[in-house]
Amino acid sequence: MFKIIRSRDHIPPHVHIIKDGEWEIQIGFSFICDRVYLYEVKFGSNKLKEKELKELKEEIRKDRVKWRKEWISKNPYAGLNYKNKYLEIDEDGNFLIKSKNTKLLKIKEEKFENGEVVFILSDKSEVRIKPDTGSKEDF
Repeated sequence: MFKIIRSRDHIPPHVHIIKDGEWEIQIGFSFICDRVYLYEVKFGSNKLKEKELKELKEEIRKDRVKWRKEWISKNPYAGLNYKNKYLEIDEDGNFLIKSKNTKLLKIKEEKFENGEVVFILSDKSEVRIKPDTGSKEDF
């Protein structure tokens, strides 16, 4: 079994987990809270045991800071680049966003609309980001 985050992948953020020849699933996770969930079953759902799924979700939740950092490093959103904004993660695993002429603002809420991630910031402003599109061959 192996776990990967693909570069240039679609939102919401998720980890691909593949058990060779048996199943492939995607476990989704939040940028800002502890939420972890079964996002998609690619194949073999009848072979995936509920106990195994629960354990995998808990494993992703426990390592959520690591997975968040990997997601950001492999999925630099096009919207962040051309709008002179970037994401940063503080020592507690909180996501912060910064524009060229602003201070770091904490991301308070996230939602996904029409293929975009929408961040609600600590100053109550919104940032909409459309990610780059992923490729099957691109790990």
